[in-house]
Amino acid sequence: MDRRAFECYTPALHKWVVEGGEYEILVGRSSREILLTASIMVDSAEAVKRFSPQAQVGHFVKEPQFKEALSTASKAVQEFFDPDKNPILPLGLAIPFGQFGDADLGQGKLNQELIQNVVSRLNVKDNSLELPSKLVQQVVSTLNEGKE
Repeated sequence: MDRRAFECYTPALHKWVVEGGEYEILVGRSSREILLTASIMVDSAEAVKRFSPQAQVGHFVKEPQFKEALSTASKAVQEFFDPDKNPILPLGLAIPFGQFGDADLGQGKLNQELIQNVVSRLNVKDNSLELPSKLVQQVVSTLNEGKE
């Protein structure tokens, strides 16, 4: 199995990516008649979550690294996007993050450059992927176990 077997399309990046994690390989005559299963761990530095300026503020706020990614912004901007410090933030969670560009957020401005910086810091750019070389051996071994 090659990289394409594990790819999914990410509209925010307009490209195919491989998300790391555990995948279950199912072998059978049909989807209703699975004969063998095997699990494989795929290591990938590609981010599971992808952010773009069009993503809703709620997606950014839920991301644990968001506060760190926003650390270069003014204190007022940081507090604006902090649910613990801004009681009206829930009203703006569905608004695209990029729409706050050049907006005055209480003594602080969030410009397009800072928005792009935050998005870039949250997105992993390393597209490396290492599929375990023993994948075929695992599947063959699992198939052989089923014959015994």
